[in-house]
Amino acid sequence: MRIRTAQWRSHRALAFMFCALSSAGGMASFVGCASDTNGTESTEGTADGATNHVEASDGPESPDAADASSDVADSGGFADAGSPLTVKCTKSPCPVSLSAARGTYCALLDTGRVACWGDNSSYQLGQGADSGIQGSDVPLEVPGVEGAVAVRGTCAVLGDGVVKCWGQGNFLQANGPRPPATTNVAPSPVTLPIPPAMGISVTSDVLDNLGGCAALVSGELLCWGYFVWYSVASGPKFLDAGGTPYADYSPTISILSDGHAAVDVMVGPTSFARDERGVIWSWGAQSSLGRVSSMNLDPYPMPISIDGVTSFDASAANACAVARGQVYCWGGYDTILFATPTLIPFDVAVVSVATAPTLVSKVNPHGFACAITAKHDLYCWGDNSNGMIGNGTRTTLELVPVKVDLPGPVATVRPTSNQVCAVLENGELYCWGLGRKTTPERVVFQ
Repeated sequence: MRIRTAQWRSHRALAFMFCALSSAGGMASFVGCASDTNGTESTEGTADGATNHVEASDGPESPDAADASSDVADSGGFADAGSPLTVKCTKSPCPVSLSAARGTYCALLDTGRVACWGDNSSYQLGQGADSGIQGSDVPLEVPGVEGAVAVRGTCAVLGDGVVKCWGQGNFLQANGPRPPATTNVAPSPVTLPIPPAMGISVTSDVLDNLGGCAALVSGELLCWGYFVWYSVASGPKFLDAGGTPYADYSPTISILSDGHAAVDVMVGPTSFARDERGVIWSWGAQSSLGRVSSMNLDPYPMPISIDGVTSFDASAANACAVARGQVYCWGGYDTILFATPTLIPFDVAVVSVATAPTLVSKVNPHGFACAITAKHDLYCWGDNSNGMIGNGTRTTLELVPVKVDLPGPVATVRPTSNQVCAVLENGELYCWGLGRKTTPERVVFQ
């Protein structure tokens, strides 16, 4: 995207950020005054702040949110989907939200600390270089991270909008152009040199993806680094975090073309931003845009034909959203399984959804996702080769959502490519899948 100078309206108040972050719900939550784990409405205000130079797209004009709503949004829904449960810890510390990256889980604790467990080959546990790269089945608190209100991947947003990250990723710890083969590893948490943020998304693949975006308190998007888009005809192409051909390492600031504030962002070969109205914008690789585009690589953020989104999640090329209590999913790699949002049938309203970075291709055309209903039950569907459905089976493909038997109401869930973890309302954590039972087993925090 080319850039031009524009006068951006006054920064939203820090109160907007604190409101947005206080919910600290599921892994996909960094949005304002949410009615669910992933956020819905946000409250605006005014704040001390200077005029910013921002980026605006030279691409096609964006339709209004009402125009962006197509038959997908008109397919009805439930009158009141309700809200996800707030975790009420019976014993502290306990997890209140979950995140995952590169075989590692991280949990935001009720104490404002973050604890991680699993693979540590790229220091995802954040314990420092001296601790080595041995993994841990026991959750370990990340030193130097306090006052956290949200966590995604191996990054935490603190109450003042400061972002700290550890493990592998592009954490803006160097200046100027860098070749795509360069990787960054932070054994201990580092502070990203960015303005106060309410949402963060940083990829952590070894070579394919090393970039990130932040949804700033000002309502702007700040993006940096690169991603790889694969074309059968021409091979891999490097893109920057805005979906355009890779140029350099330096971050760029942009606003959504209709001026609405971005309150959450998720990056990858296809990237997504959600604005304060619940409209999802997408750019990047065509296969997961969730909208019709004539370009294999679409650099222009444009809205997807769903409005009123109250929960949204994307992992790799898989994406799902909840609007008016109904679940829609789309995406794929070398095949477009669901080119545009496709309804996943539920006979009860859904309050939140989470996807897994399961490879969706011609060989394996089925991803994986889980959803929490308004009755606070957990359902999962898709590829079950690792026992992620949680019903004691493996290899059975489940195209219809299957209820997971858990000993209490579910507050939040986070699937990975081979495992699922869920937090109950009382703060108890249960996990299942590869390396564990194919039915939920409890994980105890020390």
